Amino acid sequence: MNARNLLVCFLAAVLSAGIAAAQSVIFVSPAGKDSGTGDITHPVKTLGEALDRVGGLDGDVTVYLREGRYVLGKTETIDKARIGDKRLTITAFEKESVTLTAAVPLHLKWKKQRD
Repeated sequence: MNARNLLVCFLAAVLSAGIAAAQSVIFVSPAGKDSGTGDITHPVKTLGEALDRVGGLDGDVTVYLREGRYVLGKTETIDKARIGDKRLTITAFEKESVTLTAAVPLHLKWKKQRD
């Protein structure tokens, strides 16, 4: 390998490392706690908490949703006031199945009425 090719490979590696370092990650899991750190072993519990943390992170942010069902108790707004100028990606982690819903199960106790 000549010196020019070696230099190109070196610069590509350095730039790739810089780009990777400028990205932040937050993990969310139905089994998590919103007081968690947001890493893979201590995920936060709600998408809302993850979104609240985005503004304080460096670079682009990826929010990974771990497998499960997420009930959104309120409308979650994603705007500049909340996340700044960052590029935000929200995606399921690897090939895990994720459901986002606002539906809440009703636990009704039906009683038969007389005619």
